[in-house]
Amino acid sequence: MSRRAGFSLIELMTVVVILGMIAAFSVPGIAKALAGWNLHTSRELVISEVKLLREKAIAEGRSRHIWFSPGTSLYWFQNPTTNVWTSYNLPSRVTFLSVNFSPPSTGTFDTYLLPNGQSAGSGTIVLVNTKGVKDTVLVNLSGFVGQP
Repeated sequence: MSRRAGFSLIELMTVVVILGMIAAFSVPGIAKALAGWNLHTSRELVISEVKLLREKAIAEGRSRHIWFSPGTSLYWFQNPTTNVWTSYNLPSRVTFLSVNFSPPSTGTFDTYLLPNGQSAGSGTIVLVNTKGVKDTVLVNLSGFVGQP
């Protein structure tokens, strides 16, 4: 009688069950890490977009307008030549919780970045992810854009 090399069905099923348990316990941790990463990425995206718009306003010598939509992941830039608005989205699972600029340029959800490098309104932009974690972006009248 010859002996065959390999694994029995019971051994294979045991390995599959153990791998399934490891995967089941890992999913919540991975979801939490992904939500935190999306929030961090969204904050950095908003900061870089507003800074880029500020630099365009300085380089072109004309004001640039940005508008945020609280409760959604949408924000818009207005082309100063054509007055056409272009919409952009934050990464998934992140929305604007609140946006408040004062004095309001045309409303509390928007501001103009001026050719002298300043902002027409100072304000805070609060982002929130699906786990309820918040992050804030500041825009000062001096033109500073960043974290508090």
